Amino acid sequence: MMIADLIDQDDLYERFSCIGVPLRQDSDPATQCRQAACWFEKQDAERRSAMIKLMDELVAKRELMLPEVRQALDTYLAELA
Repeated sequence: MMIADLIDQDDLYERFSCIGVPLRQDSDPATQCRQAACWFEKQDAERRSAMIKLMDELVAKRELMLPEVRQALDTYLAELA
């Protein structure tokens, strides 16, 4: 496995940003996931569906996540997966 294949905080930022989650690019995975969870609660059905789909995609690639990304997702967004 190449290191470029690992999901890090930059990858997480890009994926959240693509569905409209407003984040600072330099935020750590825990902050990104906490903000994404708050964002999710305020969204319409379409955006909530996009977040759930993203979580399904991330869970499918769980073995490629850096530990801090996996921990942040488990802590703040586990109920969506």
